[in-house]
Amino acid sequence: MDTFGLNGTALGYMRISPDGSKLAMAVDYELHVIQVFDFNNATGAITGPVFTDTSRTGITIFIGYESGPYGLCFSPSSQFLYCTVDGSDTVYQYNLLAGNDSAILASVKRVGVSNYQPGALQIGPDKKIYLDLVYSEYPDYLDRINNPDSAGTKCNYEKDAIELTYGAGEFGLPEFPSSFITGPHIPATITTGTPAICPFDSTQICAPPGFSTYQWNNDLTGTGNCVYARQAGDYAVQLTDSNGCTAPSNQLSITVYPLQSVPVILNSNTLSSYGAVTYQWLLNGQPIDSATGAVYIVKQQGLYSLQITDSNGCTNTSSPVEVTPVYSGVRNIAEEGISLYPNPNSVGNLQLTVSNELIGANLDVYDEQGRLVFKSAIRDLKSAINLDVSSGVYYLRISNENRSIVRKLVKL
Repeated sequence: MDTFGLNGTALGYMRISPDGSKLAMAVDYELHVIQVFDFNNATGAITGPVFTDTSRTGITIFIGYESGPYGLCFSPSSQFLYCTVDGSDTVYQYNLLAGNDSAILASVKRVGVSNYQPGALQIGPDKKIYLDLVYSEYPDYLDRINNPDSAGTKCNYEKDAIELTYGAGEFGLPEFPSSFITGPHIPATITTGTPAICPFDSTQICAPPGFSTYQWNNDLTGTGNCVYARQAGDYAVQLTDSNGCTAPSNQLSITVYPLQSVPVILNSNTLSSYGAVTYQWLLNGQPIDSATGAVYIVKQQGLYSLQITDSNGCTNTSSPVEVTPVYSGVRNIAEEGISLYPNPNSVGNLQLTVSNELIGANLDVYDEQGRLVFKSAIRDLKSAINLDVSSGVYYLRISNENRSIVRKLVKL
């Protein structure tokens, strides 16, 4: 110690970055140096330096000695380091993510010029950086960096931002770790790949890894950074880092699509539905081959149900319906009191002959997907049917209030 009670080579600030990964120091007087080291927040170990600046760019001669860097402050994200210089009105910014030592040195920018000499720098609760002014005239002021996580002059240096009603700051400001103000350094943003889900499904919601604890709302179970939500609602998490600092995440809305009903209409031997995108008919719980239309003609007794997919991609299955067809086995179409000729047919022109009891019955033809391709009413014992359809398998259905007859047609 010299006669003035000062260590002449150690005047200046030392700072720990808000994310706890870096330690920076500024040494005024004889050394005139800024150094940044790697810092282990768990063990306290310091390694490096990873960056050294002895260039003293912009430093002036003051009261008989060569002055050097004095005040330091990291930006809230820890990307930028701000520096003031004893005896100078200039504030400098280093981009610590620029690369190696040479790249960081090359990134230095003059981001502000004060009306007086800036001394200490300190981040505030609003995550802006405030600068004390040395030897300013009354009234005293604080300068301010409004956007400290922006590069260069975009950080928006503001002179005389705050007037101090009483007293003066001189060389210092209240000192405390920046992490007390900035909180956890990892962005507290939760995301999901599926913000809208089907009923009975779930979606994964994730927060950034690396925090000590995660406290999820809405009764979500799990203490990790990823959980599963099954109900509609607004989800968020309270994050705690290794320093014991907490921060709330953003709020994420999850929507559950409404469950679409599955109407099943039974008319004699015909099952039908509507309003879905895809259909799959089931017999005794098992899918029926090629039964993927809105209409299905029952061919045997059993429990029939329908699984549909709606416009949101969600599925639902109807309750089973027991159906006993009014016909069974394989019988010649002529045995039902009707005659259809020729079948198979290559041109689509058919001759239909029916018995008296079928006069007035409905005549419908469906394709294999259950789509209605022809509809008419039987008015005579003999009728001509002109089917303008492509080649394939079709089903002829004749029905009245007493009976229903279904048989297969083939268009060559």
